[in-house]
Amino acid sequence: MKRAILIPPVIGLLTGFLVSFLFSPRYTSQATLLLKLRNTPIPVLLSTAMIEQFESVVRAATSTNRMRPVVRSLNLVKPEQKEDQAIEDIRAHATVTPQNAPGDLTPTFYLRCADYSPLRAQQICQMLTTLIVNESLWRRESQPSGTYDFLLRQIDEAKARVATIGRELTKYRKKGKSRSAEEESRYRSLLRDYEWTKEAYVELLRKRKQADISFKLESQQDGEEVQVLEPASLPQAPDFPNRILFAAAGFAVGLVLAVTLALGSRSAPVS
Repeated sequence: MKRAILIPPVIGLLTGFLVSFLFSPRYTSQATLLLKLRNTPIPVLLSTAMIEQFESVVRAATSTNRMRPVVRSLNLVKPEQKEDQAIEDIRAHATVTPQNAPGDLTPTFYLRCADYSPLRAQQICQMLTTLIVNESLWRRESQPSGTYDFLLRQIDEAKARVATIGRELTKYRKKGKSRSAEEESRYRSLLRDYEWTKEAYVELLRKRKQADISFKLESQQDGEEVQVLEPASLPQAPDFPNRILFAAAGFAVGLVLAVTLALGSRSAPVS
C-alpha cells in the first residue's frame, strides 16, 4: 500500500518533465546600465525621479522610428513577420528594471531581452543598449544647443529688421522738408519702429551674453548620462521552460492526488 502511494508522485514528476519539452526554449540576454551624473565622483542615491527619467529615455530609444532602421539593417525581421510586428515583438520581450530600490546607492538598471535563439537574444540586447546610450547622449547635446540656436536666429532677424528700417529712414531723410504729409507720417512711424526694434536687438544681444555663460556652465555641470557597466551577455542555457520546476509541479500534483486517494480509501466503509 505504501509503495502504491508513491506511484502518482513519480508519474507526475515524469509527466511534468516531459511536458516541459512541449514548449520552445527561450533564452534571455542581460546588460547592466548605469545612470550616471557627469563629473560626480561619489555614488549617488537612486531616486524615483531618476527611474522615471531613465524610463523616458528607454521609451524614446525604443520608439518605432528609432528602432525601424536598426532592425532593418540587422535583419531582425523573421520571414513570417512584418517589420512592425518584429519591432512590437522585440519590445514585448524586453524589460528594464532597477537593480536597487529607490534610496539605495548606484542607480543601475538591468536590460533583459528574451528570444528563442541565444545569439539573436544577445544581438537584440546589444541593439537596445546602443539605442538607449545614444538617446541619452542626444538629449544632453541637443537641448542646450537648440535653445541657443533659437536665440541666434532671433538676433539675426532683429539685426536684419534694424538694417531694413534704417535704409528706409535714410531715403526719407534725404527728402528733408520736401516730404509730403503722407511721407512725413510714414517717416515718424518708421522712427518709432526703428527705436523699438533697436531696443529689442540690444536686449537680445544681452541675452546672448547670458546664454554664452549658461551654455559654458551647462557643459561643465553635472548631467545624467547612461553608461554600460556590463554588455549584453550570451545566454548559455534557456531560462524557460524550467524543467526542474515543471517536474516539481508534476510531483506536487501527484503527491496531492496520492494523499487524496489514500484518505479516501481509509474512509471507505469495509463491506
